[in-house]
Amino acid sequence: MFNFSTFCQSVKRHLVPILVIMVLFLAAGAGMSYVKGGSSSSSTTTSGTTYTAEAMLYVESYGYASDERQGGNYNYALSESYAVNDVERLVTSADVAGELRSQYGGDIEIATPEWIDKRTNTAIGNRFVYIDVTASDPTTAKQVANEAAQKTIEKATGLVPLQSITLASEASLRTGTISSTSSGDWGTGAVVSGDDDTAAAATSGISAKKLVIYAGVGLVLAIVCFCAYDVLTRRVHSASDVERLLDIPVIDTASTTGGFAGTAAAIHALMKRNGLNSVAVAGASLNDGAADVARVLGDEAVVTVSFAEDADAVNKIMQADAVALVLADSASSGKQLEHAIKQLKIAGVPVLGCVFVTKK
Repeated sequence: MFNFSTFCQSVKRHLVPILVIMVLFLAAGAGMSYVKGGSSSSSTTTSGTTYTAEAMLYVESYGYASDERQGGNYNYALSESYAVNDVERLVTSADVAGELRSQYGGDIEIATPEWIDKRTNTAIGNRFVYIDVTASDPTTAKQVANEAAQKTIEKATGLVPLQSITLASEASLRTGTISSTSSGDWGTGAVVSGDDDTAAAATSGISAKKLVIYAGVGLVLAIVCFCAYDVLTRRVHSASDVERLLDIPVIDTASTTGGFAGTAAAIHALMKRNGLNSVAVAGASLNDGAADVARVLGDEAVVTVSFAEDADAVNKIMQADAVALVLADSASSGKQLEHAIKQLKIAGVPVLGCVFVTKK
């Protein structure tokens, strides 16, 4: 079964690719955070810090006056929403935004956000026109916002059928999370009045919270995928895997570089204890290296077989008193291991145990 020990072994075995995947997710999170942070903060400077100032106009259309509504003569063609939309379009037109960008530089951003109800995430109908200007310094942001408001009043007068258009509020710096589609909140912390410029700096940095989330998701996903891979492929990667997957005790853990002297001594001791004269050395496939173990056992190893390649493996191992199974790290597939166990059961020869061969 899959337990905490095998989980730790799987993580240790795949540690490098797990960390690579986590770093990739971390980079993706940083990129997403930067892109989203850049758009929400309207950052256009190489330093990453911008300031957004917001001015407000109040628009009143013909048809709103109480005497116009008497008797059902309200002029819907001159409704408040049409008037506000027309004025907003003027703010971002070439006559207003275009001229100011030409004057102050192309990195100046001018937008007309809506007043958003955060409970429903929908625009709130009102007669205010919000003018947001983002610049690399607070003075410029406020100056351009005020000039945009004045230019809009001049252009709208006589062009848009309005009863009145007035400057409701001079430009103030916005604080907190700034969106180009949502106006500043009303209330504490929404705008900074006076000359307190430093409090309104909007840094389009990378969100640490998103980095943690992306890194965590990448780490968990990588661990789950690699652990699932180890379980589904059913390859043996350690001595404990042999006991867990095959229910066969491990005689010795050896390596091709270190030799099999200790393995030979362990098998000889088991043979002597059980009164055995011969042993068959078997591997699930040729990759397991059963021949190397048979070589150090000498004459006591009467036969060497590979279950995956030898069709007569069952008859061969029946010539010996017992079988020593040899499995190397990741050498045989789950299907080959399953075939080897079936062959051992068919032969009915006692299994001394398994020699696990590591890669190192």
